[in-house]
Amino acid sequence: MKNLHFTILEHHTSDGTHWDLLLEHPETEFLLTWSTKTSPESLFQITHKNKNHNPSEPFIISSSFFQRKPDHRNIYLTYEGEISGGRGTVRRWDSGTYTIIAQNEFFWEVLLHSEKINAHVYLDTS
Repeated sequence: MKNLHFTILEHHTSDGTHWDLLLEHPETEFLLTWSTKTSPESLFQITHKNKNHNPSEPFIISSSFFQRKPDHRNIYLTYEGEISGGRGTVRRWDSGTYTIIAQNEFFWEVLLHSEKINAHVYLDTS
């Protein structure tokens, strides 16, 4: 399977901070988007309960941490800065490639790979 690109943006708004996971989509010009209130550092600590975890083995992250959001424009794959309309600012927390393991109309199962992350992620698409 083709490696596609992803990014995780730290998004600061007047309501607080959340993180957006953006996945390049192989069949569209938009980025599939999920949001979480849990910081990536905390998310990986939560899912990493085995202190003897082998770093070459991916963390497994449940879809319960993420909420599906409207697709974003591809510019956000590399964008950092202010968002128009007073919607806050974004900073890239991490980026890398991902591989689709499985997908259907209800979920995506992907492997994220970057300098910071090696994670097996389940994402609801509804």
